[in-house]
Amino acid sequence: WCAAQVLGYVPVPIMSANLDVVIRTSIPVEMQGRVYACRNTLQFFTIPVGQFLGGLLVDRVCEPYMAAAGDGFAARCFGSGQGSGAAMMIFILGIAGWVISLAFMRILRGYSFKECRALPVSVKTEAGLLSVLSIDARKDRIIQSNHKLQI
Repeated sequence: WCAAQVLGYVPVPIMSANLDVVIRTSIPVEMQGRVYACRNTLQFFTIPVGQFLGGLLVDRVCEPYMAAAGDGFAARCFGSGQGSGAAMMIFILGIAGWVISLAFMRILRGYSFKECRALPVSVKTEAGLLSVLSIDARKDRIIQSNHKLQI
C-alpha cells in the first residue's frame, strides 16, 4: 500500500503546475490573489473535514465490513484484522479519484486557451519611467510598453 500511495502522489506536481498555468493565463492579474485565496481556502479547509469523515467511514463502515468478510475476496485483497478496513477505503478512494479524473478529462478535453496574454521578459526603471519588454505569444512579436511611476 505504501508503494501505491507513492505512485499516487507522483503526478501531483504535474497536476499542480497545469492548474497554475490555467489560472495564471485565464484570470486577470489583478484578480489572481483573490482566486488563489479562495482556492486555497476551499482546498485546505477540506483536509480536516476529510480526515474526520474518513475516520468515521473506516471505524463505522469499512472495519466492520472487513471483520464480517471472513476469508472472502475482500480479505484476500486487503488482508484481515485491524487496518484492513483502512486499506479497503484507500483502494475505494483511489478508484473514485481515477473515475472522477477520467470524467473531468472528457469534460475538459475541449478546453483551450482563448487568449494568450503578453508575457513580460524584462523590466527596467529609470527616472520615474517603467519600461516593460513583453513577448506576445499570439503574434510572435516583442512589445515595449512605458508607464509613468507615481510615487
